[in-house]
Amino acid sequence: MFDIKDVLICAHPYSELETMYKKETDVERRIRLEQNQCYMLIEFTRATVEASSIAIEVASVTWDGPHTPVTSWHAVSSICFASTEKQINSARKKALKRRRFFTTCVICNELNPIGHMSYGGACQGCAEEYLGVVH
Repeated sequence: MFDIKDVLICAHPYSELETMYKKETDVERRIRLEQNQCYMLIEFTRATVEASSIAIEVASVTWDGPHTPVTSWHAVSSICFASTEKQINSARKKALKRRRFFTTCVICNELNPIGHMSYGGACQGCAEEYLGVVH
């Protein structure tokens, strides 16, 4: 017998519904999603010092061929030059909520840059594992 938490329903790219079984405890899921947030914060946001402020930038990913990702940095906000480390990190976390640059996978619920998403709202990893996509 399966617990409802073990059943993951996702939209198939052809508008069918498929049921995927994923065994993961609530604690494991929480840890995985926290690790994802840390990774995204480190790899896809940064703070750069400008003349009189600190710019908060996010990375966008485009593709120059099937195996060649290209990263571009975009300023999304600026904060006071005298901001504390806590304020800077808070601004970087807020930048991760920008849907123009990031979205959540419908299967694994991990945050990803838009450029790392496949069709149907799945990240590239889930698209390969569950939807049969070959990258």
